Amino acid sequence: MAARDYYQRALTIVERLNDWNGAATECINLASVASFQADFAAEADYARRALDYARQVKNRHLEGVAWQNLGEAEREMGHLTDAFQHLAAAWALLLTLSTTARSAARMTTGGSVRAFLRGSAHSIVAR
Repeated sequence: MAARDYYQRALTIVERLNDWNGAATECINLASVASFQADFAAEADYARRALDYARQVKNRHLEGVAWQNLGEAEREMGHLTDAFQHLAAAWALLLTLSTTARSAARMTTGGSVRAFLRGSAHSIVAR
């Protein structure tokens, strides 16, 4: 049995238990597996589901990870405008939650988080 099958089984179980944090996590896991399999449409679908679950329970960290998965899938599918918006949402959310991430952004750009986000936007378009 493949990883995708195990994560799908886990998702079914946590949905039956109304464990929306668990459901968001399993959808993120399934999105990651889909990405590794170059199934970017499935990655985007699972990321959207994860986003819905994370918002239900107001889990900002899982919401940020779901935005990131969605943006990466859209980038791979060539939907650059959507990818930029969703990756920017992920970065903004995760940077507000993590002092480590903010410090890393400052170190990467030698300055502000704004400079980091601006540079990241250029890397999306350049891809």
